[in-house]
Amino acid sequence: MKKLIRYIVLFCLPLLLLLVIVPVDKRQVYEGLSGDCYNHGLWVHDRIFEQEKNTDIIFLGSSRTINSVDDSLLSTALAPMQVVNFGYCRLGRNLHHHFLQEILSRKKVRHLILEVRETEDQFSHPIYSYMAPTPSVLASFGSLNRQWPRDLWQHFTYKTSLIQQGLYPGKRPPEIEQRTYGFSSYTDSLKPEEVYRLQEKWANHARSYPGNMAYYFPRTYLEKIAALCEQNDIRLTFLYLPAFGQTSLPPLDEALYEELGEIWQAPTSYQENPHHWFDGQHRNQAGAAVFSQWLAEQLRPD
Repeated sequence: MKKLIRYIVLFCLPLLLLLVIVPVDKRQVYEGLSGDCYNHGLWVHDRIFEQEKNTDIIFLGSSRTINSVDDSLLSTALAPMQVVNFGYCRLGRNLHHHFLQEILSRKKVRHLILEVRETEDQFSHPIYSYMAPTPSVLASFGSLNRQWPRDLWQHFTYKTSLIQQGLYPGKRPPEIEQRTYGFSSYTDSLKPEEVYRLQEKWANHARSYPGNMAYYFPRTYLEKIAALCEQNDIRLTFLYLPAFGQTSLPPLDEALYEELGEIWQAPTSYQENPHHWFDGQHRNQAGAAVFSQWLAEQLRPD
């Protein structure tokens, strides 16, 4: 039995090493995620690597950032500065760190505005293992990534698929994305009964701190992001984007954000109008326009 196990290991080891060292086309990595977040990944890639336009002020965050920050409006208001909304659906600080690394490999950034919520998300971003390079996925174990086995499995199965596609190319790659801005939102607004339900929900909701061990993973990547900003002379700002009905309280990790950078929180009047929200998590177009005008005033000193 021991001999059989040894033979299996000796057989698999070269294949694993091959998977680690064989490169894959970066654009193909993002292209393969067309079914996720409205194909926003390919736009992120092309905005960084295929377009020559600047990225003076960038926003990183989740769909709350996508739906709240009108980067076209901000770029017009702050011309000639270029503002870019690199938000991506769902949470995970390791993806924000990866995006920042990608951007800095090709662009100069003056100011990073990073979304924060009521509490820090404790988990790896579901799409990180697909986008990140192999060394980064392997190294995330050291950040106490509780989803490291899942990330590792997803990374290598996806990479295997991409290598196979490279050996047997089929359809032509999609055209280069020409959109300059990443903002997207909806026109609908909250219905009265939904407003009441959300207000009741948050009125009875008690926030609790999960402990240092649970927060080690997001804190590690926040510190890495802050270190990159310091190395590249980038101003770091944390932008508090609470859910509807949660605006009366500061973020739970306010002290950490103030230690690493500065934190912005819009006045209550920019947060609690139900006509400015599509659902309990996301602003609509009207809300984004008003909120982005407030952001423009904060960014004018840049």
